[in-house]
Amino acid sequence: MATSVIEGVYTSGGAVERRQVEHFVAILDHGSFTAAADALFISQPSLSHSIKSLEADVGALLFHRLARGVRLTPAGEVFATSARRILQEFDRARAQVQAVGNVVSGNLDLVVLPGLLLDPLPALVGPFRARHPGVLLKIRHAESAAELHEAVNAGTAELGLTNDPAEVHGPLATSVVSDQDFKVLLPPGSDSPPDGVVPLEALVAMQVVTGPPGSEVRDLLVHQARRMGHTFTPAVEVELRGGALYLVLAGAGAAILPASLAELGRAQGGVVASLRPPFRRTTYLLHRRAPLSPAAAAMRQLIAPPPPDPVAACEPILDRHTLQPRNP
Repeated sequence: MATSVIEGVYTSGGAVERRQVEHFVAILDHGSFTAAADALFISQPSLSHSIKSLEADVGALLFHRLARGVRLTPAGEVFATSARRILQEFDRARAQVQAVGNVVSGNLDLVVLPGLLLDPLPALVGPFRARHPGVLLKIRHAESAAELHEAVNAGTAELGLTNDPAEVHGPLATSVVSDQDFKVLLPPGSDSPPDGVVPLEALVAMQVVTGPPGSEVRDLLVHQARRMGHTFTPAVEVELRGGALYLVLAGAGAAILPASLAELGRAQGGVVASLRPPFRRTTYLLHRRAPLSPAAAAMRQLIAPPPPDPVAACEPILDRHTLQPRNP
């Protein structure tokens, strides 16, 4: 009997249908036949029959059926590495056909680091949705840059929004999205600092709301304190910058926030100041080097930054690792 190859998965005995691959991925995502059937709005017997047909087509058992949930067999693990990409190829092919008529549609899976969910993500999604209402954006967050890289590399997301482009190699590439300016937000009722500027060395001596160890702002403050011969201890440690915003407004301490969030705080009575030296963060779009779907390509084209301002490019910016001025 003829043997065919789909993204490295050998099939014998029949053609694998997209519907079967979708059912396989749903079970992976939901952890059981019952939960997957509910999510797919089909009966569990129908789902079981679909997977049995898929297993017959590929010639191997894909799931161990357990009392509670399922576990992939070795063959299932091999198939899982390709299943999501198979679905992406179906979506890409359909979208490319539709793009002939200048209609961008389909699904676009985007994975984002938590610190970028409030800024700049909304500013990117709004204009994209206005231009391409036929695209369903599916956004989830990754707990770390490594997890984000793995999601894009494995095909669970086509694009990733990150501030850590380290170790990008092989099939992955990055495009610069923008530089974010950061400001200091002080609690309501605080005196405005001289010239509207808070020196970094003064900030480390304040009560500060910041992220957990390893976060950019926390590292910045820790490194500055070490240079001064001190140990930095935050007043409050919080993972999400949105939480830091409201903690500052409640009087818990000061915080270094993206300028857009700091301005939200100003509107609610907070005091905004510049940081000396200035601190900026570069945001990157992570993607595979392979051709992107029309939806992903449209997103990448939309958020490509304009040429840098030659005046702004001359302003010294603080590098969080060396604490030395750098150009943005």
